[in-house]
Amino acid sequence: MTKLLRKETTINLANKAVSEYKIWFALLALLVVFSIISPTFRSVENFQNLFNQQATLGIATIGMATVILTGGIDLSVGAVMAFSGVYYSNLIRGYLFTYMPPFMKVYEEAGKISPIFPEPFSLCLAIAIASLIGVVNGFAVSKFRAPAFVVTVSTMMLSRGIAYSMTSGQPIFSVPEYLINIGFRSFLGIPFLAIIWFLLVVVIWLFLKYSATGRNIYVVGGNIEAAKLTGINIAKTVIFSYWLSSILASFSGILLVGRMASADPRVASTTMLDAIAAAVIAGFSLQGGKGNLLNTIAGVLFIGLIINFLSILGIEFYTQQVIKGLIIILMVAIQTVSERGGLSMFRSLSIKRANP
Repeated sequence: MTKLLRKETTINLANKAVSEYKIWFALLALLVVFSIISPTFRSVENFQNLFNQQATLGIATIGMATVILTGGIDLSVGAVMAFSGVYYSNLIRGYLFTYMPPFMKVYEEAGKISPIFPEPFSLCLAIAIASLIGVVNGFAVSKFRAPAFVVTVSTMMLSRGIAYSMTSGQPIFSVPEYLINIGFRSFLGIPFLAIIWFLLVVVIWLFLKYSATGRNIYVVGGNIEAAKLTGINIAKTVIFSYWLSSILASFSGILLVGRMASADPRVASTTMLDAIAAAVIAGFSLQGGKGNLLNTIAGVLFIGLIINFLSILGIEFYTQQVIKGLIIILMVAIQTVSERGGLSMFRSLSIKRANP
């Protein structure tokens, strides 16, 4: 009997580990298969480029995952990235705000750096202004009980519209040298952007795991009635999660300015969809209350590996989107089956074999 219990415990632990970190096994499988097929794929330069490209999406996914933990959704992250990048670049050029400047004005002032505030303040001000969009999202969802989808689509259109209006739809090429260095340089072979991404994942993971507010986010998403009974301030928790999402999105948008060496109101148009897909692939339940933030790294890289490999093979962009969509559907289906007891089925079969 004792032997059977030990075996059952071992099976339970194995099932838990597979369920918790299955995305890492899937990522490893992709790495092995793609590396065998393409020598170009397994080059150091390609991996550096991959990490650099996915870092800004990875930072935005941290915020998206935090909102999903509360049972919400934030479709405004891509627009917030565009708005923060444009607003920051305007501050660097010496404008507190511009509205529909003449068509050639932005191009004529290309490279102009004449900040009205010290650099750290300009950066913080741009993030603070953009983060107000998250406060609006959280307030509308928690206080007025408005559907998160409707609220965040509205703020998405608002943010993107302001970004376009501030530049007349033109990119801004005034970017500080330090920001370009962050976007293009590396440390010990690891891009600076990737280092910032990994550090933020670890910091927010620790926050969610060990702080009272972080634990409240899980409780609110997992069981809102239990959250009410334990005295958790649900509105405050929800507002905080959306606010954090906008802070991370705005910071990501400014880093993207450095990587692109320009601020463009058209950027990050599909980031919210990729961030949602990455979070779901990483094991976050759209019902809320479930997810390990460390897994978002694997979720983001999983999506990036697919696109990267298809690009190396020379497959056209539209076909890439079809293949990526099919693979994401497959991964979500596998996760759904496992959540509904797919793994427990194998556990039961193993116990029956051990005790015929």
